[in-house]
Amino acid sequence: HAWLLYGSLSIALVVAACTRAPAAPAEPTKLTLAQVEAKLGQPNVFLFDANPREFYDHGHLPSASWVKFDKVTTDVLPADRAATLIFYCANELCTASHDAAKQALALGYTNTFLMPEGFIGWKKSGRTLIR
Repeated sequence: HAWLLYGSLSIALVVAACTRAPAAPAEPTKLTLAQVEAKLGQPNVFLFDANPREFYDHGHLPSASWVKFDKVTTDVLPADRAATLIFYCANELCTASHDAAKQALALGYTNTFLMPEGFIGWKKSGRTLIR
């Protein structure tokens, strides 16, 4: 009867593993400037500027909220963990947005994205900025 117990337990473990919610990706997905622009203004899309506060105060993307890149918590993020979160910082060389996005992923936000070209890429492209 032991083989029947082990067999039943094995099946139960396989079924449990197959029915779990999918895990959040380990790395945020990268978006182009055009992809971010297309998402602006859509419901449940949130844009976060991970640059230093003084940079944000001098200019940022439309609808962007400032976030301290190393202090991302549920207090500054939307309640809906399925919301679309897009993080950016200065440019491709800046890693603050990566750090912020990884914290959001760790908190269970499954639709977390990066805009690697950042503020500088947005500005160079001639897109609208808030000053």
